[in-house]
Amino acid sequence: MIESAKTLEDLCNRQLISKKYESVYLAITGLAFDAAGEAPRSRKAYTSLLATNLPIEKAFSNSEYIAKSYTNAISYFGLRDLANIEEAANDVFRALERLQSRNKLGFSLDYPTQEDDRVILLGMLDLILKYKEVIVRKDRGRLSELASVIVDLQNVARDSDSASWLSMVVRLCCMAMNSAINRSILHLPLPESALERLIDLKRIELWTPQMEVVNKGFLEGQKMVVCTNTATGKTFLSSLLASKATRESKVAYLGPTRSLVEEVAAKMQDLLLKSGKTVAISTREHPETDENLNDAEVIVATYEKFSSITRRNLLSEDKIGSLVVDEVHKMSEEERGIPLEFILTQFKNLNGKGPQIVALSGMVNDTDVKDFSEWLEANYVKSSWRPVDLDEMIYCNGRLNRKDGSAYLMPVISVPGNDHVKRVTIAARLIQEEIIKDGQCMVVSLSRSKVEEVAQELCDILRSSEHFLPDIRNVRMKDTSLREDLISHILDIEPEMPLYARNLIELIQFGVAYHHAGLPLKYRSIIEKGVKSKAIRALVATTTLEAGVNLPVSMVIFPFPQERRGRFRGKLPVSSYRNLAGRAGRPDFDSKGKSILVALTEEEAAELRKVYFESDEERLVSAMTKFVRSVPQTRYAVQAEILGILDRDEKSEADLIDQMKKLWFWRSADEEYKEKLPKRLSWEIKKLRMFDFLEDRSGKLTLKPTGRLVTQSMLYPFSIKNLIDNCKKIIQGRFSGEKFDLLVLALVGVPKEMRAYDEIMSAVKVNPNAEMVKQIVKQDQSLMEQYDDTKLAAHFATVLWYWINAYDTERIIELTGLRKTDAAFIEESLREDAYWIISAMSAISDGIVHMTNSQRKRIKDLAKFCKLGCSDPVTVGLMESGLPHMGRSTAIKLSRFMKTSKKTLVQIRREDIEALFPDNMTCAHVLYDEIRSLLTGHGRS
Repeated sequence: MIESAKTLEDLCNRQLISKKYESVYLAITGLAFDAAGEAPRSRKAYTSLLATNLPIEKAFSNSEYIAKSYTNAISYFGLRDLANIEEAANDVFRALERLQSRNKLGFSLDYPTQEDDRVILLGMLDLILKYKEVIVRKDRGRLSELASVIVDLQNVARDSDSASWLSMVVRLCCMAMNSAINRSILHLPLPESALERLIDLKRIELWTPQMEVVNKGFLEGQKMVVCTNTATGKTFLSSLLASKATRESKVAYLGPTRSLVEEVAAKMQDLLLKSGKTVAISTREHPETDENLNDAEVIVATYEKFSSITRRNLLSEDKIGSLVVDEVHKMSEEERGIPLEFILTQFKNLNGKGPQIVALSGMVNDTDVKDFSEWLEANYVKSSWRPVDLDEMIYCNGRLNRKDGSAYLMPVISVPGNDHVKRVTIAARLIQEEIIKDGQCMVVSLSRSKVEEVAQELCDILRSSEHFLPDIRNVRMKDTSLREDLISHILDIEPEMPLYARNLIELIQFGVAYHHAGLPLKYRSIIEKGVKSKAIRALVATTTLEAGVNLPVSMVIFPFPQERRGRFRGKLPVSSYRNLAGRAGRPDFDSKGKSILVALTEEEAAELRKVYFESDEERLVSAMTKFVRSVPQTRYAVQAEILGILDRDEKSEADLIDQMKKLWFWRSADEEYKEKLPKRLSWEIKKLRMFDFLEDRSGKLTLKPTGRLVTQSMLYPFSIKNLIDNCKKIIQGRFSGEKFDLLVLALVGVPKEMRAYDEIMSAVKVNPNAEMVKQIVKQDQSLMEQYDDTKLAAHFATVLWYWINAYDTERIIELTGLRKTDAAFIEESLREDAYWIISAMSAISDGIVHMTNSQRKRIKDLAKFCKLGCSDPVTVGLMESGLPHMGRSTAIKLSRFMKTSKKTLVQIRREDIEALFPDNMTCAHVLYDEIRSLLTGHGRS
């Protein structure tokens, strides 16, 4: 049936069906997909059906209005739009009543099957309305009644003399209804509040792989490994599990990145809106919730933060009923793989059995899925199902070469310039073609620092192309109201927009935007809304979007599959390519999604084909194999895990080795790696003892204060050593004033965790006052590390000194030589990380570094100043007022006005605010009202 539906869909797409019968073909296509359990594939046909009329007007006295309303009812059933089903059905019934009241609803002798047609058409409408009532009322008992109604209607349709197409539509509708009933959320053991919210959100059925997972005991506590493609609803399954959480049996969701965790937390909060349950988010940027985690039903955290909060006993392990670990294939990654594997091992063996563990992933090869499931003692589901088919291609020398070997011409005008310019030009050409077809594109870059630059370059090309491609301009003009709505949401955030927000607005005006983890959640959410509404036609993104939010586009373009990422060079990981390529295909609009890798030479094209098209699914290789090979990032991660284990209990070196034998590594690795592990582990323990992180007491390894600081800070051990060594120099050197501040700010650039920003920070022009940092902040050579982590300390000090002294971002960029596209890094990522690292410094005990009270207080203040982006008392006071629309840029501007006008906040008038923020008057008025409300609450007016 699916193949037949695809054939019909292809005929409609190629406009080989006459207009007269288009609606019939669309209805049969949508219902056939639906009947086969492929509801996402059916959406395009149902959406298109809304613009047509089924040829049924003769059955209802030639009423085109009834035909239109009836067609809408079928479409809305297919789209599961329950509210509009009832409205369309009522339109039909009201029109019939009018005809009957005028005696115009008789039967025509020229239409012998009119009565039969009318009976089965009204029977089908009645069935759809009954389905809607059952779902809205959450009446599980009536699902079986619907089944008998379906059988009766099928029999009537079979025995009637109606036209063959109509009989087929009715029978397919019955089959689609059966499929909808079988997949209904009403069968699930969920709380009433969750069912009610799911119905509000139009999430009333499960998709094929979700059904398989649920049928294997997912909601009954069975451990599960789920390996399915991107955009197949794995995060939705996590939310279903969260709806069952209690304080005594919590659901903990773990993800690799802050951006994913924030997004999932928002989705879960939305689902639990009517339940009264609490979702607590815990990342290193959200320490404020850590003390209250035991009061929440649902915990959402990054791998590293979850490891930290359980080690510090901030969360009772025995109250974790279900542990959902997303992106479990990250176990192979150098940075995140180690903590993830240790968490799984810890909870797998907790109290003998441990909680329900649910491991979610994209595609992992068959052997590893089976073995990994056995290691976890779990059931598994592995499915290649996609909501929309995917057409994978490589662009090279004016041709698009498909994965299946076929090709077609796609010429691009040759432009002078380097490889980057050529790749961006090719991407722009592909985007132009897709926009003209009413499509949307995602352009992938591995480098966060390049994302905004590429977005600006694409925007410039699209803007200029409107002069010779009028169709591009026509689409942009059509989307004007959508873009204006999106921009208004950004303007609503605060009266004086930060620079990166203004950059975004410039791009959005031409249907372009960017998306990366450095953007705050509220901005990412607005951009995601813009993609879903089609206001955004070209989105440039990092691999942040390979997981989490379902953000489908018609085409995904990879212009830089082998670009540099930070200090490391390497191909785009196959798993990342497959996850991101899976974003191609919008169920409401596309029969197929398209993914395109860009190659500049035939040799590169051949290599890309071999790596991304012809390779097997990736192995689930433990990152511990890289540790055995002394890969630096894994060494630092294992050092941190050793200290974490010892934070719980003293252990001998032999005990630690035994602990390693419980890891996935020990089951999956070759024997040569297992043989080398004890020696490798012994060397790291020796280094940790050498640098005062732990000590040996009668054969038992015990943490020293420095080691305990590591477990509390979430920094690597050698990062802490570098911080402590240089903090001692600053404290003992009796530095004060600006020199003290610059030296403390410089230490933000010292941890190994900050090396991700080296590409950006290396371009900074060091402030002359910060040059002395280079003579003081240095790395202990006895660490024997290849890379000097203090090399860019003066660069960090320079940017942060400008930042806390309330320089405008434009001025910081001008003084440092950074780019306009680095605004989000300065205004968001850097300030968050600076707060984290300086806060860790302020927590160093006197037993490690003896500070005076004033020195410790100043360090704490500097952490706060970094987070707020200012240090003068007036601006700090405004930022700490808690006003929703008082961001840094707004507070700085208002503070300057208060100083020059010598007005207090009480004396500020509405006209002052209007004069300060004339370009964003609506938001300015909101801010003024918030200020008055704040002052009234404090007894002043």
